Amino acid sequence: MTSFLEFSKTLEKISQTTKRLEIIDILCDYFSDILSNYNTINNTTENKNNVDNESEIKEMLTSTLYLLTCTIYPSYYNKELGIGETIIIKLIADYSCSKEKVIKEKYKKIGDLGDLISNTTSKARIGQLNINTANKTNKKEKNCLSVVSVLKVLREVSYTTGKNSVDTKKKLLLNLMMKIDEEKNIQLKYLIRIFECKLKIGLALKTVLIALGKSFYYYYNRNNDENNKEEINVNEIIKTAYNRLPNFDLLVDNLLKYKIEDLLEHTSITVGIPLKPMLAQPSKDLNMALSKVEKGEYNDNSDDENEYIEEKKKIETSNDDFPEKEKIENKEKVDINNLQQSDLPSYRAEFKYDGERLQIHRNHDNVYIYSRNSENLIERYNELIKVVKMMECKEFIIDTEVVAYNKEKKSIEQFQTLVTRKRKLDEKETKKCQLDSFFKKEEKGNEIISVENKIQDNKNNSSNICVFVFDILFCNGKSTIELPYEERRKILNKNITPIKNEIEFAIGYDLDINLNVIKNNNFTNDGIELNTIDDLFLFAIQSNCEGLILKKYGPSSPYLPSKRTFNWIKVKEDYLQSVGDSLDLIVMGAYYGKGKRKNFYGTFLLGAYNERNNRIEALTKIGTGFSDADLERYFKELKRVDVMPKEYCGNDIIPDVWIDPINIWEVKSASLSTSNTYLCAKDLFYNSYGMSKGISLRFPRYIKDRKDKNIEDSTTTDTIFMLYQQKNNEESIEEEF
Repeated sequence: MTSFLEFSKTLEKISQTTKRLEIIDILCDYFSDILSNYNTINNTTENKNNVDNESEIKEMLTSTLYLLTCTIYPSYYNKELGIGETIIIKLIADYSCSKEKVIKEKYKKIGDLGDLISNTTSKARIGQLNINTANKTNKKEKNCLSVVSVLKVLREVSYTTGKNSVDTKKKLLLNLMMKIDEEKNIQLKYLIRIFECKLKIGLALKTVLIALGKSFYYYYNRNNDENNKEEINVNEIIKTAYNRLPNFDLLVDNLLKYKIEDLLEHTSITVGIPLKPMLAQPSKDLNMALSKVEKGEYNDNSDDENEYIEEKKKIETSNDDFPEKEKIENKEKVDINNLQQSDLPSYRAEFKYDGERLQIHRNHDNVYIYSRNSENLIERYNELIKVVKMMECKEFIIDTEVVAYNKEKKSIEQFQTLVTRKRKLDEKETKKCQLDSFFKKEEKGNEIISVENKIQDNKNNSSNICVFVFDILFCNGKSTIELPYEERRKILNKNITPIKNEIEFAIGYDLDINLNVIKNNNFTNDGIELNTIDDLFLFAIQSNCEGLILKKYGPSSPYLPSKRTFNWIKVKEDYLQSVGDSLDLIVMGAYYGKGKRKNFYGTFLLGAYNERNNRIEALTKIGTGFSDADLERYFKELKRVDVMPKEYCGNDIIPDVWIDPINIWEVKSASLSTSNTYLCAKDLFYNSYGMSKGISLRFPRYIKDRKDKNIEDSTTTDTIFMLYQQKNNEESIEEEF
């Protein structure tokens, strides 16, 4: 059984480097050590022992994966620890027999609860603790902590609800802490960080998956001569497998059964398990975007080395004008006005709705509804269950957007109307629904038990909504994501029957090579003729939509889960302005207001997510676009933290209050500019221009709160850099998971 001590030592090694390749190697070695026991499994003669040992290896690997990603179940289970900073401080106080006030003061100085407890000297006065479970801990139990046992306790904590649940959770977690030897405080450091759901070592999910894939590849090819090893893209295979089936238990199960090169053949999307949605590429310059579509580009650069960056380094000179680079890049550009009919595929322009992305699954009587980040939203949109069951097709996965909708006026309402809907039922309603049954798997197999038969209508979610369907990913037992976009549309139209004012197809029109609307399909329901993409764009805006999504037809147009691709181009109203798209930014901090705002926060510090380094980089301050009600609400709701989170990178920018990075705001700005103060995308800027500058926003304005998004869904520093380059008519550098 893999010890938690070895796991913690591995995390400590990772914390000593910022190089992703080194981190991958460290993790790969760790996974390989676990798999070395699997070698014994295959040599076991007794089938029963073989099965038992294989099950043990699987449990060790999956437990490790969950702890490495600070999760306890797949995201669609909607199960969390429910442990806040206050409870963790109380745990440390009880553990060290100190007063909470003392721990808080130390926390302010040290800035990290994990580092704080690793410096705790002893557990004096254990006998005085009024914790029965802690008193039962004896020396034999010490040093027996494993990754499996830690995960089991965390899962038990996640199910602890109701009266006295906080005290019960504290007992369970404190008992876990007491099993660690005082001299092995490195375990306490990472145990506390797991309680916080933040390892703070720059470890991203993508890195974990790549290391896992490489370790299995090395395991299956351990006896092969280097020259005889088949060249395969391990990184792409493991990421694609996870994107199709984002469940560590199922992923490891398949890895233990099949070689890496055969993994995708046995990994299919499954009704009831959400996959990460395909994303559209924002673009300020439609001409440039379409030239990328024509060349079949999408965001998926090499994982181990950003070959494009390295190539640009060779081209660049010390001269700021980069004449050689400009000549090469201009040569690659395509003027869409001069292309012939055969040179560029046709497109479909669909409305870009201002709502919430929903992935709706149906398996006969079972209905599942997921957000763009795989959160289960069956409670929030429970009225859709009856509507989905009215559809003739009994088995499907559809990609949709739900909007607030006035069914009398047949018009789309503001996004904020949708945001006010409750995401979850209250405690009494939850008990009636017996939601815990949703999270429990049957002993045989991995069936997901639907909750929809156990949910009653939520009266608080009675506002009108309408779902607009724009793609189909699975239909009647078969995956459709590998099919071209045109084929998926045919399957969608054939199998999904719209229900008026409830579930309808996204409004869209086919375009020719010159972006003119195809005749015989160019009139609105009101008889208005649409001839060009400009007509469509204006029609979308007048229909209370954000703009258009331009989608590529042709053989190279599959649905790519989790990819941000130029097969789909997002053209929002901002396209007519400077930046080209609104940005989804992370709230990092706040400044107290003055004058009219003296009782609230007046301005806020926002940042963008650097997914390569797992850091949040300061981008701008914002103080416009807020109503008085917004400021009052955020003053109450934003979660303050005493010290700057370790993942923040702000070049000594210090707000009055640090905010926990869980809030995503949509922001518009006039333009992007270089900055010596804000160092967002500094690494990319240096690689491309050789200057230690960052990027900032000019005249940012708050638009709305994006409660449907988390950090991973926010605008990345790579996208910020790409938008800056588009402003300067340069090729972009981007990397997508």
